[in-house]
This record gives sequence, C-alpha cells and structure tokens, in this order.
Amino acid sequence: MTEAHPQIDPTNFDLIVLGTGLPESLIAAAASSAGKSVLHLDPNPFYGSHFASLSPDDLSAFLSSSSSPHPPSFPGDDPATVGLATLPLYSDVQISSSSPEVIEEHCRKFSLDLAGPKVLFCADKAVDAILKFGTNHYLEFKAIDASYICIEKGKLMKVPDSRSAIFKDKNLSLMEKNQLMKFFKLVQQHLDPDEDGSAKVSEEDLETPFSEFLGKIGLQQKIKSIIMYSIAMADQNQDNVDISEDILRTKDGIDRLALFHSSMGRFPNASGALIYPSYGQGELPQAFCRRAAVKRCLYVLRMPVVALHIDQDDGQYRGIKLASGQDLFSPRLVLDPSFVVPSQVGSSVEEPVKIRSQKDAEAKVARGICITRASLMPDVSNLLVIYPPRSLCPEQDTAVRVLQLGSTSAVCPPGMFLLYLSAICSDSSQGKTLLNAAISAVEVSQISERNAMNKNEDAEVEKPFILWKATYIQKLCMGKYGSITSTPSSDGNLNYNDLMDATEKLFHSLYPDEAFFPEATSPGNTEDDDDGTSDTVQRTLPLRKEGALPEILDGKLGQAQAEEGLAMAKPKNLRYLGRKASSSTLVFTVLLVFSFAVLILLAIWILSMPSGSSSGPKVHDLTSIVRKTSDWTGDDEGRSESEQWAEVISWEPRAIVYHNFLSKNECEHLIKLATPHMRKSAVVDSATGKRKDSRVRTSSGTFLARGLDKMIQDIEKRIADFTFIPVENGEGLQVLHYEVGQKYEPHFDYFLDEYNTKNGGQRMATLLMYLSDVEEGGETVFPNAKGNFSDGPWWDELSDCGKKGLSVKPKRGDALLFWSMRPDATLDQSSLHG
Repeated sequence: MTEAHPQIDPTNFDLIVLGTGLPESLIAAAASSAGKSVLHLDPNPFYGSHFASLSPDDLSAFLSSSSSPHPPSFPGDDPATVGLATLPLYSDVQISSSSPEVIEEHCRKFSLDLAGPKVLFCADKAVDAILKFGTNHYLEFKAIDASYICIEKGKLMKVPDSRSAIFKDKNLSLMEKNQLMKFFKLVQQHLDPDEDGSAKVSEEDLETPFSEFLGKIGLQQKIKSIIMYSIAMADQNQDNVDISEDILRTKDGIDRLALFHSSMGRFPNASGALIYPSYGQGELPQAFCRRAAVKRCLYVLRMPVVALHIDQDDGQYRGIKLASGQDLFSPRLVLDPSFVVPSQVGSSVEEPVKIRSQKDAEAKVARGICITRASLMPDVSNLLVIYPPRSLCPEQDTAVRVLQLGSTSAVCPPGMFLLYLSAICSDSSQGKTLLNAAISAVEVSQISERNAMNKNEDAEVEKPFILWKATYIQKLCMGKYGSITSTPSSDGNLNYNDLMDATEKLFHSLYPDEAFFPEATSPGNTEDDDDGTSDTVQRTLPLRKEGALPEILDGKLGQAQAEEGLAMAKPKNLRYLGRKASSSTLVFTVLLVFSFAVLILLAIWILSMPSGSSSGPKVHDLTSIVRKTSDWTGDDEGRSESEQWAEVISWEPRAIVYHNFLSKNECEHLIKLATPHMRKSAVVDSATGKRKDSRVRTSSGTFLARGLDKMIQDIEKRIADFTFIPVENGEGLQVLHYEVGQKYEPHFDYFLDEYNTKNGGQRMATLLMYLSDVEEGGETVFPNAKGNFSDGPWWDELSDCGKKGLSVKPKRGDALLFWSMRPDATLDQSSLHG
C-alpha cells in the first residue's frame, strides 16, 4: 500500500484539484502562477482525464470503467467524513474491429482522443493561453491541410478559405464567387469601418438570426451553408429558427468569421486557420501540468480520493481522504465532472457556468473514432469534413463534424488514419443514428475517390476501409461553483473557446482578484508573465565567453520498472511546433539582363540570420518565442524563478536546455560533495554489464547517493518535475570532471546489453547539469543530430570538436535534457553524443 500510495508532504494546500483534464489543468496552472500552493491529483495512471489521448486498449478500458457509476467506497461511519462517488459520463459504448491482428500489432502507436474531434484556431483563446503561460515549449502542432463540406448528394466540396481559393474553386459558379467575395468584403468593412461608419452592419441586423441576414443580402443556400457550418461552425440547424436551440445572431456569426480570418496567417508555419497538437489533444492538459509543475504545483497520479472531510457545524468542505488513508486539507477543492458532490456538503452553489453547446442540461454529444487504412481524400493527410443539417438524413438537426488525422500528426502508424466524429444530440438514439449515417457517408465517399483513381474497383472495395471503430455517447456536464467547484466536461464544439470562458469564470469564482491568463499581445510581442519588468531576449542559445573547464552533473533517467516507465515516458516528451529550431532566412532577388533579350531571372540567395540576436524581436510563431526575462541577478542563496526558462534546441534528438536550472550555491555544494571521492570514470561492458576502464572516457567522476541531503533531494524533485519522470525511476546523480584534453568519445546512453536492461530497465533520457563555466571547449556535441547548425550565431565561438554537430556550450546552472528513446519506445540513434 505504501508503494502504491506514497505519503504527501505538506498536508495543507491553498487548492486541491482532482482530475487532470483541460479545465482542471488550466485552473491548477493559473492558481500556481498566482502563487497559490496547489496539489493536483488524478486516480488514473495518465494525464488528461476525460481529455486524454490513449491507445485503443486503454481507451476501451477507460470507456468501460467510466460507463457505470462507482458508489462511495469509504465506510462512512464518521459523520464528518463522507464518501466520494463518481457518475457515468459515457453510455452506449460500442467497439468493433475488422482487423484485430493489425490493431493489436500497432496498438501502442495510436494516440486516440477521448474528446475528439477538437482543433485550435490559430487566434483563439486556447492558443493565447498556451503562449502566455509558456506551455508552447512542450507542444508541437500540425496544420489542418483543408476543410470540406458536404453539398448535394453527398458530394464533398473543398471550403474556399481565401480570395485565391474562391476564384480557383470549380464548384462555385461565377455568381456564387462574386456573392462570397462581396460578403467577405462587407464583413471586413464592418470590422474595420470607414470614419463615417457607413459600411457597418446595422444594429438591427446584428441582432437578427445570422441565416436571415445572409438571405437578406441575397446569398444562395450553398453559400449560406459554407459560411454558417464550415466557417462560423454552427451546431444546430440555422434555417429552422422555431425549433433549433442554438440560433446564431448575426453579431455572433461575424465574430466567428473574424476569428477564422485572424487565424489565417497568424503563424507563418501554419498554412490555414486550424492547427492540431501532435500526439493528440491529451498533450494540451499535460503541457499546462508541466508548466504548473515549474511553478511548484505538486502532481500525483494513481492517487484515488475516497472521501471528503466536512465541518459538522456548517457542512462546509475542509479536506480530502486518500485511498492510502492520509488526510489532506485545503480551503478550496476542484473536481472533474465525473465526481459527485455529496449531498451532506453544504454549498452555496450559484448559477451553473453554461457553455454554448450545453444550453440543455440533458444534452449529450455523440462521438466516434475510426481507424482507417486510407485517406478520405487523395494526398491530403489532415482534413476536416462538415456534414450540415439535412445532408445525411432528413431528421438530422445538428451538424456532424469529421476530423481526419494522419501519421504526420504522430497519432497513428504510417499508412493509417484516424477519423473523429461528433454531433450534438438530445438522446442516445439520435446520436447513434447520426454517427452511423456519417460513418456510412465517409465510407461511400472514400470508395468513390478510390474507384475514380483505380480501374480495378472490385479488388479495392473488397478490403475493409475501417479497421477499428468505437462509438459512444458522452454526457455534457456544466461547471458549478460553490464551496466545491466542479469543472465542465468536454463540449460539442470544434474548438476550446467556450470551454476556456467557462473555466475562466470558475477560476474567478475561486480567486476573484487574480488574473486567469493575461490578455495575449500581438503575435510578435508576446511577453512572459513570469516577470513583467525585464528586458526582451531571444529564446536561443546565448553567446558567451565562458570561464574554466566544466563540471558536469550527469543524471541518467532510467526505467526502474519497465512497464510503468514506458507508460510515463510517452507523455513526457518535449515537443515544439516545427521540426527544428533552425535559423530564419531572407531572400534577396538579383536582376540579370542578357544581350539578346530582356529576361528577368530571380536568383534566391539564402542568407542566414542570427536567431539569437537580442537587438530586436523575431517573428513570433509557435517555434520562436520572444519573451521578457532579466539578466541573472539572484544571490548565492537561491534561484529567482522568473529567470528560468526552457529552450528547445533540437527535434532529432529531442533536446531542451533549461536555463538557470541550478543556483550558484547548488553548483558549489555539489562540487564540494563530490571532490573528495572523484576517481577515473569507467564505461559499461556491453557483454557483461559491468564497469570497465576505457580510452573513450578519460574524465574523473563519482556518484552521489539518492537523497543524500536536503539540497540533493530538492534537485532530484526539480528533475522529476521538469521531466515528469518520478525520482524513483532515475539513477543517482553522477558528478563528472574534465581536465584539459580529457574527453568522452561519442556514445549512446541507452543500453545494448541484456544485463542492464533486466536490472533497472532501459535508459530513456539524460539530464546534464553544468556546474561551472568554461573559456573554450567543453561542449556537449551531438554528431548525428538532424539540422544545419553552422549558420548559428554562436558557430564561431565553438571549438573544432564543437563544430562536428549540434553543440551546447557549458554555462553554470544550465541543464540539458535529451531523450535516448523516441516516443514509441524505440532507440534514437540521433542521441549519439560526446
């Protein structure tokens, strides 16, 4: 019991949060940023809760467990302690597979969203929060390549999302193109009117139903459908004002068009308005958890809460009881929507926090997931398909959305695709009808596309298009606040804007005087909220002339328990938008004139620009962040958290530098502990697993026992927070010292021998902490790293050895984290280093 449920210290917190879904993770992150002590618990072995991304087996198990109620397990003899129950959020779960052997073979290569389909608009509130809180350092995004809408007779038409796309679209007549262009011009003039305001839409029209306004200005039904369902993303049938529960006003419709428009081109490396997080939507709550951990939020997975402590006099919440029997206390508690607040708890619950798609308290959302063997559209990997009301069947009153993702999003193996389907419904029967109709429609559409490209139609049709399928109905829960706050469930919207609004209201009910997330500035001038008074610097490797030879603290992160280690390893990868942190380039054109004819040729000269220049901000996208921070001014007694920041330096291998990870005092303490015990370093014999001397490693070093003193315990805890790998899964700290001319030849940190992999498991990652500065040399070099590093502004500062690949120059207090294993648990040969 002790191993499964470790004791938590301290026992009193400002806030306790149960569940690591996106709303809970946002509240915990915002509270931690505001200086509150936060304990964040989850009974599951993974982050994300009802917003998680799971393998097919894990998703099946989670849906099965969450489809039935779980009554309180606590005996309840003490009137001041009441058991905590959960309610079923899912029903009508149906899972089938036409190729179980294929799914079983690749099971761990899938990352299935429990709350799909979801995407982010490049200019929506979720992206602003990601940028402002610094969680972009832990995320990578992929653009949605195209959107399609179903028009007459099941035909899919590509949504024209730009002026050029409108004119090139062969499905639009000349009149329809002119109508669409005039409408977008009207909207643009309304958002940016002339001085006299004559071009603005009237106040009367702004309050009318959007569909009526579109008809009033003469738009035909096909154009209206494109605007309402594929750009404004309306859920309900907008043409039936009398019975639809969610009718968009013209004002709301224009606001959504403005969001779509502002999302186009916000980030240079996103081709459209929509983006999707690689490795699944579950990466979003996890990224906020990672960032909150830096802010001292305490995270514990596999930690069930069995009961609540209440005051016997007023019935108000006082604390929680864990499955281990430990009691913890806080003035405030946040629960994910699956928990039931006991009736014995007195609560001044105010009006529930409503979300647009949850106006009906009994509303549900039907969700489906399909694993397919081919894309819906040739040569398109990531796409969105909208089936407007009445396009699938006469009784269809809500839009059905289908999101396809390919292996480029790192959610499935190459050659396979994921389809996510969703539709708002009033009951399970309606939801299943809509899902089945949509699944049949995409199968017919894919077969038609396949047959058009392949003459041997019969041979192609015989193979199953859908390899695996899951459908289920999710209950929509509204957020509630009082003495105990309940967060909302994932809604039926395509993006997170309404969920962000609801979560912000809940946060302000907890802390009225604290900022949730500061308003994001323009993409080119986003500031870090850690320190609002510091100078702007570029997030790249700094240029420095260092001091003496480096002392390196080498912390290998291994798998003490292989199965649990792998499960923890996948969510801990550091991902970033864009494949590599390469330097920006400028293109100059040269005009050449030849004697016999006047020909103009454009020759492109790619000039490398220093990405680390601090003279001015770089173009702000999700791969290059300009943040405010101050120079190191902390004293020797500790670190100033506002000066710490992480910087992704490579994707292959996955490597990140955490600046000012250790204080000067900590560096000196570690050197002092290690100096009396230094001896010649050894290597591992791949045949026996034993230590042996080798010419490839000429440094001296020693190991420090885990938890040797309070300072080492703090450092080990900090490493665990940074990597999301528990302390018990790591090896003890090793201090290394390199004299002039000493080296460690390029090598891998992962094991190739059976002895070590059986005794402790495979090494997943390494954290190098530099304990001293250097004047020259001493770099950590990755010769197999992918990328062009010679154009970096620090190139001339490197030694000859340092110019053999990706190099990191030592700086006292900095930490370098790199992964020896890929997210799929295969060994990464690009992690070769020396």
